Amino acid sequence: MNTLRKDRIHVLSAEDAKTLLKPYLDLTRDCITGGWQAWKKFSEVAPDLVAPLSKRSRASFVYDHIAFAVQSKFDGLNAVSVRDKGGFLTLEIEGDEANALLRFKKLDGKMRGRNYQTRQQVLFTLQLTLPGWPADATRLVAGYQLDTPEVDIDQLLITCPIGRKVEWYFGIDEGEGKVVQIPSAPSAPAAPFVPKETKVIAKGVKKAESEDGQ
Repeated sequence: MNTLRKDRIHVLSAEDAKTLLKPYLDLTRDCITGGWQAWKKFSEVAPDLVAPLSKRSRASFVYDHIAFAVQSKFDGLNAVSVRDKGGFLTLEIEGDEANALLRFKKLDGKMRGRNYQTRQQVLFTLQLTLPGWPADATRLVAGYQLDTPEVDIDQLLITCPIGRKVEWYFGIDEGEGKVVQIPSAPSAPAAPFVPKETKVIAKGVKKAESEDGQ
């Protein structure tokens, strides 16, 4: 636990992160919506090829188009570095007083990314240092939530994950968004102690089987 605390980086406030990212939010939005539009176009021109695909395949298709757009649109911009290590794509954004690493994800209903938990993924979401990555950059996610029928994007968000919890988020539509700070969940009261009933089985009496015979 002490090691985790020592390795955890300073996390930007929502307002500071919004100030840092504001010059890049329009491009961020274009990359994400472009990925979804590519999926919709594919669905229209090749519905027979789309029909057997899973939601995971759809998310991978959209992500690949987002990643391609990110590498194209952000390459060469001042104070921005596009990094791709083994499929772990991030934008490193440097400010005068703060830095951030931005990833791109599909978000669930709790605004969390759904992905296989590799060591890099775990360290990223826990806001811990990553070997070879800037130690002073807050880890953030640029993500999209789909509407209930999953036919279009419902929200575009910047989120700040800390483990499985989202510390705060704001919308990126039109480069604006109300910041929402998510309060910590109150601790559940301890359950009262209830002593277990002691059963006495007479010698020579076989314990009754359960209804399913086990």
